[in-house]
Amino acid sequence: MLNFFRQWKRQSFWGAIVTIVLGVILFFAPQSLLGLVLGVLGWVLLLAGIGSIIAFIFKRSLTIGYSQLIYGVIQLIFGLWIVRNPSGLVSLVASVAGILMLIHAVSDIQYTVNAYQAGAANWWTGALSGGVTLILALLILFRPVGSVMTLASFAGICLVVDGVSDLLMIHRIGDYF
Repeated sequence: MLNFFRQWKRQSFWGAIVTIVLGVILFFAPQSLLGLVLGVLGWVLLLAGIGSIIAFIFKRSLTIGYSQLIYGVIQLIFGLWIVRNPSGLVSLVASVAGILMLIHAVSDIQYTVNAYQAGAANWWTGALSGGVTLILALLILFRPVGSVMTLASFAGICLVVDGVSDLLMIHRIGDYF
């Protein structure tokens, strides 16, 4: 049992160190890390698309049909798009999130108006929530890439805090084993 805790402590220590390092990188260089991740994703899609197309050409059978060719072409196109323009994917995802938040904000504001007209006592909490959501949605829609970078930096801070708290926990538990 003692050996199990020593092994857990060692693995947790290195996991915490990796978490802190990734957090620091994400905080200070979110665009570089995001570019790297999206670049890898783009190349994986590109190569998978090429592989699907080659498999269709050389191994036509009932199991490999035109659907694999279409799927391969779609992977190839998306992979090429991401490799050439990784910020385009970031902008697309952030814009979709901004639109969904905008719809939610309008819904919240409409709910608040209905609550106010019905004489609800705490209608202002809905107005505050809807207003904050509306402002955040507009910020995301007008600066999609910048908002993702800000969120990535915040995630970096969270990772550093998580890693440091893990190190503290390992140290405290280590006093017993």
